[in-house]
Amino acid sequence: MCRAHITCLFSCSALVGPTWTAGVAKFMERVASEAGQTVDEAVESYFTKREPTSLLARFLKVEEVAATILFLGSKLGAGVNGAAQKCEGGIIRSI
Repeated sequence: MCRAHITCLFSCSALVGPTWTAGVAKFMERVASEAGQTVDEAVESYFTKREPTSLLARFLKVEEVAATILFLGSKLGAGVNGAAQKCEGGIIRSI
């Protein structure tokens, strides 16, 4: 890894949004159960009511977040320096 890659890896940030993890799945199962909904209905309701500006209107996959971080530390991301890279499906309105 060249110096440019190391610099970016340590000077860039990934601003991660709602991501589907085991903990989120467990939480959404509880929310769905309490609301008498399926998990899919609870997720749809979450994005409709709490994150209406989300461009993806879904949780990110862990692999999508990992790909963003790997890009920032790779040769392909060598030109990116000091960035706050959004990886959040379009919910962050400003930085």
